[in-house]
Amino acid sequence: MDRIGSFLIGLVVGGVGLHVASNFYVVRSDNGTHLIPKLTAKLENPYHDVRKYGPEQWKSNQDLARALQKAVHRNN
Repeated sequence: MDRIGSFLIGLVVGGVGLHVASNFYVVRSDNGTHLIPKLTAKLENPYHDVRKYGPEQWKSNQDLARALQKAVHRNN
C-alpha cells in the first residue's frame, strides 16, 4: 500500500476512535465489557473498570452512573 493509502486508513481509524471516545464509555464489569452511550458528547476518560468501584468512585463519576442508569432502564 502506498503512503497516501496508509495515511487515509490511519485518518479513518483515528476519526472512528475519536468518535467512540467522545460518545461512549467502555465499561468493564463483572459480567463483561460494555459500550455505554454518554449523555453528553465530551472527551473525557472513556474507559472505566467498575468491578471494584465503591461509593467514593461513584460519587466522583456521576456522569458515568447516570449513563449506566439510563442504559439499564432502556434495556428493561
